Amino acid sequence: MPGDVCTHDHDCGGEGCGSSSLHPFINHPRIAAWNAEDDAAAARVFRPWEDRLIREGEPLRSDDDPELIVHVPFTSDVKVRGVMVIGGGSGSAPSKLKCWVNKAPGEIDFSNADRKTPTQQWDLAEDFAGELEYQTDFTQFQAVSSLTLYFPTNVRGDGATEVWFIGLRGEGTLNRRDMIVTAVYEARAMPQDHKTPDDENVPCMPAV
Repeated sequence: MPGDVCTHDHDCGGEGCGSSSLHPFINHPRIAAWNAEDDAAAARVFRPWEDRLIREGEPLRSDDDPELIVHVPFTSDVKVRGVMVIGGGSGSAPSKLKCWVNKAPGEIDFSNADRKTPTQQWDLAEDFAGELEYQTDFTQFQAVSSLTLYFPTNVRGDGATEVWFIGLRGEGTLNRRDMIVTAVYEARAMPQDHKTPDDENVPCMPAV
């Protein structure tokens, strides 16, 4: 489904959609990009809302053809309400976005991205002022530990795709999956934790 679009003016601060920036919950060092001219540029496009119009350095730019894949992990589970994408000029801005929830890095690649059904997809309009936010099907974006973003083409239809800013808005849950796994492991009964008095008096038998 294309999804709804929320329009922000320059002064609304993103409050019109009743959600907040997910920038603090992004695991920036683990952001990964495929077919990027500079892999490090992927982390730079995820900035605070108030910095969305900054044009310093280089954008996230695809290498030759328009396709780009970006994997975005979070430090804790989040609920995603909206996505904003500010692209480059001269037709280099992405024109479509497909998004998958909770896929492992590399699980979505260029060989299967067109065949696998995304959690949601949008047709993107050029948005140089950072005014358009694409709303998610909120019921499908609960307990999100990562997003995989696939930009298959750009406005021009060929050449490099350029992205200056990607903004994610929603709610942080503070539920860390690594903490849950640790808690489950520690809750399991271990044989050495349940010795009986008889066990204490049984001599160790030498190995044969």
